[in-house]
Amino acid sequence: TLFHLLSVDWEWGEALMHLREMPSLTLEEASEIADMRARWQGYADTFSTWLQTQDSTALATPGVAIEWISDGREPVTAWIVVTHMCLHVMQHASEAAHLLTDVGHSPGDIDFAEYRVWQAQQPPI
Repeated sequence: TLFHLLSVDWEWGEALMHLREMPSLTLEEASEIADMRARWQGYADTFSTWLQTQDSTALATPGVAIEWISDGREPVTAWIVVTHMCLHVMQHASEAAHLLTDVGHSPGDIDFAEYRVWQAQQPPI
């Protein structure tokens, strides 16, 4: 559910960056892999830049009301939403890894620690 990951991450990020209700991304806007890749890269760059401008006070201030599983709306802090975004991606990555492993195609180590080791070996941008 690549589209699901792209759409909800973009929706939550847009809500945080612009302090508004979550917009919706339709499948028609990202129906091809190339469209998803382009949209994801553009969004990832924008969100990363925005996140780097946030200090601890900004991240801890309730700002945007995001509809959670319950029927109500409550203002939440950016750090809660960012943490949720990270954990949501990890949930789906783990599910996909499990499915792939069950059919003999394990993706190997996908732990965050493994990513940090890989990241340290990359040339500076």
